[in-house]
Amino acid sequence: MLSALLSFSLALEAAEHCEVGMITLYHAQARLLHAMTRDATSANPKLKPISCATVHQFQGSEKDMILYDPVDCYRMPYPGLLLTSTGNGYANRLYNVALTRARGKFIGVANIAYMDNKNLSGNLMFSRMIESQRGKPSCLSGQVLLQACAASSNRMMRFFDSCNGSREFLQDIACAKQEIRIDIPNRPVENAFSEQLAAALQTAKRNGVKVSLRAEKKCDLPSGFKALAIENSFVANPVAILDKKIVWFGMPDSGAEFRSEGKTLRTKYRPIIRLEGTHTAKSLYGFLEMSRTTDQCTTIDADANEETNADAFASYVRASKKCPSCGRPMKLIKSKRGKFFLACAGYPACRKTLPVDIDMIEEYFYRNSKKGQHCVQCGYSLEAKAGKYGVYVQCCGAQRHKYKLDEI
Repeated sequence: MLSALLSFSLALEAAEHCEVGMITLYHAQARLLHAMTRDATSANPKLKPISCATVHQFQGSEKDMILYDPVDCYRMPYPGLLLTSTGNGYANRLYNVALTRARGKFIGVANIAYMDNKNLSGNLMFSRMIESQRGKPSCLSGQVLLQACAASSNRMMRFFDSCNGSREFLQDIACAKQEIRIDIPNRPVENAFSEQLAAALQTAKRNGVKVSLRAEKKCDLPSGFKALAIENSFVANPVAILDKKIVWFGMPDSGAEFRSEGKTLRTKYRPIIRLEGTHTAKSLYGFLEMSRTTDQCTTIDADANEETNADAFASYVRASKKCPSCGRPMKLIKSKRGKFFLACAGYPACRKTLPVDIDMIEEYFYRNSKKGQHCVQCGYSLEAKAGKYGVYVQCCGAQRHKYKLDEI
């Protein structure tokens, strides 16, 4: 995702003077770039056209400047065949199509350290491009590229240092009205800012904002985040989406390093980027499957107190429900059709499942006291109901606010 953001920043600057084409190898990256282009055009109608597509879709088109983004980088175990296949010259033919689409300037954006580590074939035109430019003034380091992008920050896309980014991020959190979705792929820095962010998220939740933190490893989170977080092992990008219109990349700040082929690799650059635009936010929301908010954690955090473990229904299930077949914890699962059920954490060794019934949810509501649980939007009591698609929750207030089981 970072390569898309850096490439797009360069494209925005160039589009003030000429037509730009952005070529990538993957459809998902092309869709994201296209969504960003729509937001940029809305923010600045004077921009010249920016076209975004895969190599295959770009055949026959030409632009004044071409930005080529191969995408592949760390967290991918190896580069894809579209970049590396030497059979029948396949990768070279794709690269040649991209190269010849430029009437004037051709810019390649790539993680050279990653490519060096993967020992690309010297017969690839892409490899020869890297070698021919290495050490030349035309080959910009990551630091220089980030500085250039920061200098060209605009209304739609802005770059921050850690201090200014933290301050503005907290302001956006405080202004969120509907929902806050944050993905944390590794261990965030535990400092004064993390405490301020945890407090701001708790305040937003009390004000009726849906708050969802997904962590690659919940046990690595600062204590203030754990009560709000669920575990999702597929989280890979440090992304926050607010009200489906504001996107932050690189927040909260992380102190983790990359692991590749058993080695720890020092992270050189940690950019913080803010984007504003509904098309970009909704595209990322879908691409990252932000709606998947069931906890995949199979262990109980021994350092967390009972209230924290049982704060969310999914965590309550994991802490209190045991598999009748093997004794392992049960966990809340959401099917592709949106129906919830319990499954053994020992899957696939144990395939036991259980339905979620009204009694189970009512038991959860009254786990701490006889007062039950209340709607965060209006303050009225919550109750469980049986519907066409299974059990759901609604409040007893006049507006009948409804909640899914991964929202309570």
